[in-house]
Amino acid sequence: MNDATSDPIFTNILNENKHSKRKNLITSIENKLGGKIICYFENPEHPFAPINNRDVIQFEDLLRSTKDSKKGFLILNSSGGNGNTAEKILSMCRERFTESFTIIVA
Repeated sequence: MNDATSDPIFTNILNENKHSKRKNLITSIENKLGGKIICYFENPEHPFAPINNRDVIQFEDLLRSTKDSKKGFLILNSSGGNGNTAEKILSMCRERFTESFTIIVA
């Protein structure tokens, strides 16, 4: 089993789909904003698309990848989902990004 810090799930997804243009755009925006960006875009065709308990592990994986960044941004595109899970994810982000945390609803 791989450690989340050495082989993050999201990195595997990016590498498999070769989304270098998206990755470069996100990096450019991060540089301008001075913080880390996490993106959550649901797939409306997937049966578990809305925010649910399964997302907590992936969010922890993403948050670990931000290392020592104290400023964070979440770009969120979701039709809703489990409110308790959304609150847990929000708490995790606030704990990680101690200087500021902003949610951008797309």
